[in-house]
Amino acid sequence: MPRPGRLISFVNDRAINTLANAAGKRVAVLDYDPVQAEMVAQIGATPVNSDIVSAPNKFNNGVVDVLAAPIVAYEVLELYKGMRPNGGIINYPLAQITMQLIGRADKFPNEVAQLVREEFFNGYDRIMARLAQEQAKVPGHWWIEIPDRDKREYEMMMQDARLTLRGKGYYSADMLTLERKVRCKLDPNRGECVNPVE
Repeated sequence: MPRPGRLISFVNDRAINTLANAAGKRVAVLDYDPVQAEMVAQIGATPVNSDIVSAPNKFNNGVVDVLAAPIVAYEVLELYKGMRPNGGIINYPLAQITMQLIGRADKFPNEVAQLVREEFFNGYDRIMARLAQEQAKVPGHWWIEIPDRDKREYEMMMQDARLTLRGKGYYSADMLTLERKVRCKLDPNRGECVNPVE
């Protein structure tokens, strides 16, 4: 099972379990994020501009074949409807989502910002427990396992995409280096850890 909190890919066809099989498929991308569309196009898939509200409906109605979403979307947004009868959930994180809370310094004192940070930190375990509960609601037959050799292919493809986007100014080189160090600390056997280029 994936770690709760990761963004996963819901697919309407279990055969979409390799990069080669994703070519030509329609993938929902957020219309305000050109990086997503570029990465999807790099694997030969077709990006379909969507927003957070329309993307699940597009998946459930067959307009898109692939939707990246958090596991809580399975039940809340009824994504099992879009997976029927032959779809599933790829058990490998191919995307990430972050949340940023931005406050105007002239409106909020530093103490308030610190209280917000502390509340998020203190609530982390509670949030992760809730995500684990949501994940437990997903029947086992939906999970699609990816062979290790294909995971390595995904990792190389994602690295190539990050390097391309770094070159175009979308990604910070310092942030990519930090993220690689975190990935390598968690899994030193990754290919990028032997010959780091980020």
